[in-house]
Amino acid sequence: MQFSLNILAQIVGTENNFSKTEKRIADFVLANPREVITLSISELAVKCGVSDATVFRFCKHLNLNGYQEFRMELIKVLSGSEPDQEPVEMEILNDDSAERVIDKVLAIHKSALTKSRDALNAAQLEQAVDMITQAKSVYFFGVGGSLLTALEAKVRFMQVSPKFHVDIDPQLQALSASLLPAESLAVIFSYSGATNDIIEIAKMVKKQGCPIIVITRFLQSPLTALADVVLISGVNEGPYQAGSLTVKVGILFLLDVLYTEYCKKNIDESNKNKMITSRAVIDKIPN
Repeated sequence: MQFSLNILAQIVGTENNFSKTEKRIADFVLANPREVITLSISELAVKCGVSDATVFRFCKHLNLNGYQEFRMELIKVLSGSEPDQEPVEMEILNDDSAERVIDKVLAIHKSALTKSRDALNAAQLEQAVDMITQAKSVYFFGVGGSLLTALEAKVRFMQVSPKFHVDIDPQLQALSASLLPAESLAVIFSYSGATNDIIEIAKMVKKQGCPIIVITRFLQSPLTALADVVLISGVNEGPYQAGSLTVKVGILFLLDVLYTEYCKKNIDESNKNKMITSRAVIDKIPN
């Protein structure tokens, strides 16, 4: 299934499928988009240490006719964005002071939010909200670190409707997926989109004839191939950040947007149920 994304979001989502030389181009474009629109194909090739032909292949990999179309797509994205701010070196080094680590982690989280916003396609978001609204029941799935995100989604959405579910144990998730009721929806969280357990769950859901929303880092993966809607979020994890909050920051931002849009679309039910669930929690607090 083809998904419409702006060119920067498409680069972010396709990174794991680029060759090493194409990855150099991708990294340079993402770091210096405003400079790139002023460069010829040969100038960009020199900047990235690759050949003109590699730049052309990079553009074709993005389903574009060539470099000129790539530049036009990039200009379209940048025409609605703010001027670049002074770049911050975000790689955390062994000899960084605590103060420097604080600044770099803050910059990393800001970058995660910015890239998640750039990657978020409004049309796909609206389609996801419509699917959630129309579903009689919604099941969140995730394994490993993504399970925590699935649990967070359940906590958020259960405040406004009882139709949201999640199982903590992977085997229970598989059981739920294999018997997913008609008119149900699966929302699957996976950073890589390549975890065997979660792919098997997605296949079970498809066998039941239920639609799938995938929230992931990469646009092209075995998991997204099974999806009806894909929402891209987050940034690459660094060597000191495996399982860190960096990726979760971007995904939680997306989750918050999804929740807010759902509440807007179902405002009467959401407001009513939020009052009920808030009162249930308040009543537990000792006077």
